[in-house]
Amino acid sequence: MPTPIDKNIEVVIYKNLAKPEELEFAKEKKEKPTDKDYKNGYMVRYFLRQENNPQAKILEVDKSQFNKFKNEAFYIKLDIQWKITGNVDSITNTNLNILNSAEEILPGIKLLLQNKLIEYARLI
Repeated sequence: MPTPIDKNIEVVIYKNLAKPEELEFAKEKKEKPTDKDYKNGYMVRYFLRQENNPQAKILEVDKSQFNKFKNEAFYIKLDIQWKITGNVDSITNTNLNILNSAEEILPGIKLLLQNKLIEYARLI
């Protein structure tokens, strides 16, 4: 049976746990392709979704947020290399293959990225 001291320690531990007003959550913020990305032909896109709720919205976030939440169990994390240059068929096929693989890790990502050519740029 806990003693009064044990109960006090439990109360202190409980009060020191993260308070809801102190919790930080990811906010949607998409990365924009850089000149270097266009030169490389791809960009990295970052996604998070609440781990304990498969119906939660998938958020596209920037690299800094992705790294901030990288070690937190609260989110499922996914980063993908998204093809952005080349001919339309090449971009479509590559990104569709990427989405098919990503769907296994983060169900719903394929639906979110229906417009697979959103970052398309034609090489001159």
